[in-house]
Amino acid sequence: MSSSTKQIALVSGASGFVGTETVLSFASAGFHVRGTVRKPAQADQFYAKFPQLKDDVEFVFVEELGKEGAFDEAVKGVSVIAHTASPVSFNPKDNEKDVLIPAIEGTVGILKSAGKVSGIKAVVITSSIMAYIDDKKYEPGHVLDSKDWNTTTYEEAAALDDGRKVYRASKALAERAAWDWVEANKPSFTLTTVAPTWILGYSKDPSLKSLASARSSFGLTAQQVIDVPKPFYNPLLSSYVNVRDVAEAHVKAVTSPAAAGKRYLLIGGRYSMERNAYLLAQYFPEHKERIPLVTEEEAEFRPTLTVDSESARKDLGLNFVSLEDTIKEWGAQVLALPKTE
Repeated sequence: MSSSTKQIALVSGASGFVGTETVLSFASAGFHVRGTVRKPAQADQFYAKFPQLKDDVEFVFVEELGKEGAFDEAVKGVSVIAHTASPVSFNPKDNEKDVLIPAIEGTVGILKSAGKVSGIKAVVITSSIMAYIDDKKYEPGHVLDSKDWNTTTYEEAAALDDGRKVYRASKALAERAAWDWVEANKPSFTLTTVAPTWILGYSKDPSLKSLASARSSFGLTAQQVIDVPKPFYNPLLSSYVNVRDVAEAHVKAVTSPAAAGKRYLLIGGRYSMERNAYLLAQYFPEHKERIPLVTEEEAEFRPTLTVDSESARKDLGLNFVSLEDTIKEWGAQVLALPKTE
């Protein structure tokens, strides 16, 4: 099928770890992909790495997510939308301007743009498990499912002095705003949200050249288990999902009728940085000097909340990549990267 006869999928935030994989997943599924990026260099990097996709993937530039009408041109002629773009800043100078406003207005903005044109069938928005976890009520043993929300208010988030909590709140506030907009405006397209937990796996990000250039959860994980004396422990970080499953979930969310109007948690299984380090040492003994020593007992998972992602398996047909395979592919790539370019 030629590109001119294919359905067009718009992927916002079409760069980086998740964005690149999502573009590739839609292209593999037979869509012509229109990706939004902030800089022309990001499109150039993509084509340099994937020259065979030049006829199947195009890029448009959206510099400011929260700008009124930012996506008006990008949505023209598309059939489905995957909105993955969202500001990620754990050290914002201004919680509202740097994180909250662009997250909320960027999400609602792409829905508004979609509502101005005809032909769009479905929209999927990338949320996060952090939109589900409520710091105020977190208790080990709680079963997290689609009914759960992070209940931090906008006013509370604006006043926080912890950038990570601001980011968590922004994901919940943006997702709530999306559902509220759909409820109020009754668009002709359906809405689905997918909420990944900690994302790992092999990165196809064209900008990834070294550990120093590694970003998102891919790079943060490296900082916490590679070339450090001890793995980082975070009680909220207790599960993982492979980036390939995240990308596939976006495609399935806009092509599976059962997904319309639903929230999905994307959970591959249990995870901890200690377990990561323990597995790395087993799989890559030649790099043992770069991997902190973790005993089998220390690598055991600690009691924490249970997450229900069975609906994603059922409705989206996902067969999540195992932790062992995920660590093997992530570890092989990250340990081969130079520390700097």
